[in-house]
Amino acid sequence: MLDITKTINDILHEITGNIDNKAKIIRINNEDTSLNGDLWFPSNLLAWRGLITPDNDEKPPKDILEHYSKRKEIDISGLSNESITQKAIGALITASKDWEFRLERGCLQRERVCLFLNRPLAIAKIIKKTIKHRIRLLQENKTIFFRINDDPESSLTTFRLQKLKNVTENIFKLQGYEIKETSAEKYLLTTKSQGVIEDGYRKYVCGVVRNPESNVKETSETKDSYLQRKIKFLEELNEGRDSGVNDHEVRLKRVAEAVLTFEILGVRPSRPSFIEISSSPDKTIASTKGGSFVLYNVARIEAILRKFGEEYGSETWAGVEDVERVDFSRLSSQEEWTLVYNFILAYPHVLKNSVQHGESLELCPQLLCTFLSHLSQKFSVYYRRTRILTEEREHMIPTMTARLCLLKALLIVLHHALEVLDITPILQM
Repeated sequence: MLDITKTINDILHEITGNIDNKAKIIRINNEDTSLNGDLWFPSNLLAWRGLITPDNDEKPPKDILEHYSKRKEIDISGLSNESITQKAIGALITASKDWEFRLERGCLQRERVCLFLNRPLAIAKIIKKTIKHRIRLLQENKTIFFRINDDPESSLTTFRLQKLKNVTENIFKLQGYEIKETSAEKYLLTTKSQGVIEDGYRKYVCGVVRNPESNVKETSETKDSYLQRKIKFLEELNEGRDSGVNDHEVRLKRVAEAVLTFEILGVRPSRPSFIEISSSPDKTIASTKGGSFVLYNVARIEAILRKFGEEYGSETWAGVEDVERVDFSRLSSQEEWTLVYNFILAYPHVLKNSVQHGESLELCPQLLCTFLSHLSQKFSVYYRRTRILTEEREHMIPTMTARLCLLKALLIVLHHALEVLDITPILQM
């Protein structure tokens, strides 16, 4: 599994001579990487307290870059502050030649040292790894167990607890955990903060499902009645349209289930969730934050790849697994870098953070829902601006072209995440 945290540790070790896995001094930049770099860290020495040994020089370093220069015995005598900065960043870039991800350039912006990765090399490595090896997480040899405390008053609240249990177990299994009732760590997912629980269990208190109009626990709507209402609305929305498929009802049910999943898991488990009772298409179906929008973009990517396979035949389509011959230098836009760096590379990290397990347990499925929503939004914008199939026809090579490989890697991430959330795509390749 490729992991940017390894490069972060490499940078930390290069600057300080030590590695502190708990240090949060070097940050991943998720916004405007074209200007502010892919990684950054503060230049102010005060921020590095506890990570570096103070200098005893008569003239202490002005910032972390000067400290790094002195530690590495780089000759900076007589240089201006700007030249010291450039020389220190240059040394970091040189040191990165053997790292998993190389640095290409850097700059100092308002007491932030901004570092840019060598993007062509990173893009090729990330997409190749994803297509050839799929999604793999670091394995733990541990056990854990969960059960739920049904809410007799609210079918939807019980369903939320069950869904949260299933998703949590899915993520733990991906990390190598074994779900065993004999485990020393056992948790009861419940909405009751008071009351006695069975010996050996720890209580994990979750919020109920509420009605947004009355702001009280939803007791009249059930999971089945909710899904039927959503399916009926979808049928009315698509009335008169020829879907061209035989499993139209099955697809509508999958969309409705995805909508419900995002509504009940899209907020922190300790907080109440709200089901959508409005019949407005702007709020229920067309929302760019919900499960329906994610499924729509998954189907869009599948359709593009399917159309490519139909046009160029199985022999060319088989090249999707042979990515070594693809020229990834064509993926040079900022949008393409964002899709690769912030979503394909970041996905395993998001999965890991969705169940934070250390001295205590913290369930965060909302991070995965938000991740999928943001990915779908970014891809939708990219799709509207890029003539993917048209340009691929004009620049065909013996195997899959770079943009189609990008789509394949994105689809691998999306399918994997939907499987974790127990959501079935509306199309299957």
